[in-house]
Amino acid sequence: LIAAGSFPLWYGEQKSNLCCQDNKPKKKLTVAELLALKGKRQIVLTTAFDEWTARAAEEAGVDMILAWGSCHEHSKFVIEAVRRGAPNTL
Repeated sequence: LIAAGSFPLWYGEQKSNLCCQDNKPKKKLTVAELLALKGKRQIVLTTAFDEWTARAAEEAGVDMILAWGSCHEHSKFVIEAVRRGAPNTL
């Protein structure tokens, strides 16, 4: 239950600093870092088409988020929303 007058984080009132297990802010993986992971661990990739799904994916620790739209204009809209939701994920 949500107390009266309070809203979940996804309403955008307050943004948390997403942290890894060592309490350091998460940073985007670079292509070089992704290549270095080859053979060491599986890379987690998911799709997101809105800000809320992207935020949930980032909070879950997903390495990369794939997003697209039905045309160029729609793709721009979707990708902007995903970037807002997951600014620290490739």
